[in-house]
Amino acid sequence: MQHDDRQNSGWQMPAEWVRHAATWMVWPHNQALWESSWGVTLPLVQIDFARVANAIARFEPVKMVVDPSAVLSARALCGPNVELIELAVNDSWCRDSGPTFVCHPQQGLAGVSWRFNAWGGKSAHDLDETLARRALEQLGVQCFGTTLSNEGGAIHVDGEGTLITTESVLLNPNRNPGLTKADIEEIFTRLLGVKKPSGYRATQTM
Repeated sequence: MQHDDRQNSGWQMPAEWVRHAATWMVWPHNQALWESSWGVTLPLVQIDFARVANAIARFEPVKMVVDPSAVLSARALCGPNVELIELAVNDSWCRDSGPTFVCHPQQGLAGVSWRFNAWGGKSAHDLDETLARRALEQLGVQCFGTTLSNEGGAIHVDGEGTLITTESVLLNPNRNPGLTKADIEEIFTRLLGVKKPSGYRATQTM
């Protein structure tokens, strides 16, 4: 179930290095994107993704989102400890298009579904823009929706109330036109439990 982020409170995004339940990935399947845009062959990319997933699966569960068209290749290369989850997707960057997980001391686990627009409209994202919500529905946990355009890879937290991000991402006109730095900080405070205004590092990238 998706909830309006304005009603969210008491949730916190944990630091990346704390113990977690699983690693989420998305299986590469978009041949035209990989081979035209990146100049690599899809089968080799899939082998590399499988190696990473299988290595992680030695230590913790891996949940691999797989487009229905690519289930056979994922099943052939991923080991038994990699759980395949069939969901239609455009691209394979789960850190950016997938949910950002948050925790609550009484209510447990939930997730944030950012307004994903493929890094400012750089590629097709008609399926990826709803991936976070659909993944959370698969898990059966709360989903906090927000109008903020953001990617999971654009933010970092220490689990103690500090968040690091960049102005060049979040204040870019192709992401959040009309929003101010204060507007965005307020959303992060409410959704992710950020508590230290002095901890925001909104700097320009080089």
